[in-house]
Amino acid sequence: MRAVLAALCLLPLALSQQTAPPGEVPAASATPDTTATNWTACADCHPDANADLPRLSQLRPPSGDTQLEQSCYTCHEPIDFAGLHNDWRHPVLPVGSHIPCSSCHPAAEHGKGAPPPLPTGDYKAEGCFACHRNVELEMNSFFTHGGEPSVTCRGCHPSHEPLAAALPSPLLPAAERDRWQSAYDWYTSNADCLRCHAPAALLLDTRRGFVTVNTVNYHDLHVLRGRVLCIECHNPHGSIRQGMLRSVLLTGEALSYFSRIDGGSCAVACHGVAHENWQYTNHLF
Repeated sequence: MRAVLAALCLLPLALSQQTAPPGEVPAASATPDTTATNWTACADCHPDANADLPRLSQLRPPSGDTQLEQSCYTCHEPIDFAGLHNDWRHPVLPVGSHIPCSSCHPAAEHGKGAPPPLPTGDYKAEGCFACHRNVELEMNSFFTHGGEPSVTCRGCHPSHEPLAAALPSPLLPAAERDRWQSAYDWYTSNADCLRCHAPAALLLDTRRGFVTVNTVNYHDLHVLRGRVLCIECHNPHGSIRQGMLRSVLLTGEALSYFSRIDGGSCAVACHGVAHENWQYTNHLF
């Protein structure tokens, strides 16, 4: 009788140690063996996570400077610019290309026949702020996207898709600027912002915001007719300035802004136009 009871007790242990077919996840246990997971080989099955693309720092000059880390011609031939007319954004390295897979994904063995392990936590900012401390400070600014529960890092920065970096025309080689400016799709070029900010309210409303004497909406003037990208003037993470305005533009010029109760004024040289204490006024009635 004791022999039978011992055999019954050992049966579940024997079943749990059976090897799963190739490509399938082994049967769940209290302490799964994850030592066989080779995280350095992820790119063998996920090549897009390590796309051969430039970094943001290579496409935009440091604050106060106007020199790029490398020329556009480092990667492009002049003819390549012909296909970049409508979308004024440039693909850059995705998030998954510069952090270890294990930073977001739990160590669980998987293969082509089983789903990959999902990221841990809510993946809003915990892992991002570990390296991007300047972004953490911006997200905690007085004017910021940081306090909005619906806004997450990966909402604008997909984990395994190339990011879309704004590429203002002044950063292009002089020989390419006119050709680049020959066409412009304002909606596609500002797609990340317009997913939440309705174009009609942003560009047509003349009752408040970036308007003057309730007749002209200057977002419309800049974005549609001036071909200025939203994030050229606005920092999407946050700023100490109203409207999340930048202190330095993406192209390196300083942006001086003074807020007033009924509007504001700015001084900046952008796209070849000098704004010297240019003012806008809201007449609320």
